[in-house]
Amino acid sequence: MSRKQSRLTHSSGVANHSIRCLLILVVVVLVVAAPVLFLVFLVLVVVAAAGSSACRYARAAIVILVLTPGSW
Repeated sequence: MSRKQSRLTHSSGVANHSIRCLLILVVVVLVVAAPVLFLVFLVLVVVAAAGSSACRYARAAIVILVLTPGSW
């Protein structure tokens, strides 16, 4: 009986470990992807707002974001 109980405890521990690893992976992906998505959104907004001089504003926005350590 104690063997059966230890096997059940071990299997639930493995499941909890897998769920924890999956959550860590999701958090890492979100942390890495958030600045990229923000940068893409900002570039799209700048392009939509600037019109003909969009390239200059987009480059300026990219340079500002890359040089700002807090945004990464």
